[in-house]
Amino acid sequence: MSSHDYENILGHCIDSLKSCKDLSDKYLKNDTEIFSLIKDLAKEYSEANFSKEKSDRAILRIEKDLNRIDNIDLDIEALHKKYVDEDETELILTESAVWKDVFSGSDIQEILQENETLSDANFERVDDSLLCSNVFQPPIDPISKVLIKEPYKNAVCGHYFDYDTIMNYVKEKKGKTKCPYMGCANVAFRASHLKLDERMKKQVLLYLQQHNESTDEE
Repeated sequence: MSSHDYENILGHCIDSLKSCKDLSDKYLKNDTEIFSLIKDLAKEYSEANFSKEKSDRAILRIEKDLNRIDNIDLDIEALHKKYVDEDETELILTESAVWKDVFSGSDIQEILQENETLSDANFERVDDSLLCSNVFQPPIDPISKVLIKEPYKNAVCGHYFDYDTIMNYVKEKKGKTKCPYMGCANVAFRASHLKLDERMKKQVLLYLQQHNESTDEE
């Protein structure tokens, strides 16, 4: 399966899950079983996408090895497994692109037992379950430090960038370079891995529209 096909399939799965969540929030607010199922599916998609990202990073390392003349006879499969196993990047569920895509921009609260209340609506732990912020946070470019209106996503590490800014960054580094996000394991950043995320763009535009309306009312 090509990376493009994978992105399309994952996108359809996420869109379906978001639709299910929206309907659940509207009509089944107290259905703990449905809420738990949605969370489990979002976690499963996040973990699958995380495994794919680790595999992509391993492939980039193999490509680098193959460029060396003395490594022509590499055992690709064994080397891929080795690099995947060596990847120490950890999945932070609420920071994963899939989890944010499913839950950002809406009120996400854990359905608690009767008479239980939340002490804070943002980022708390209740019975070991993470609560997401009820406010969508648009991506900020790591280089220019401004809100990204045209979010280009790196297919390897999942980070977002302003296209002009990241292209200038890659040009200055003369080709392959490290992802500018602090702590990112993607050390073979390429402009060819960037793709406009239409779903994120719609969320950003909605955020800007709502923000402007709130400012006008004030």
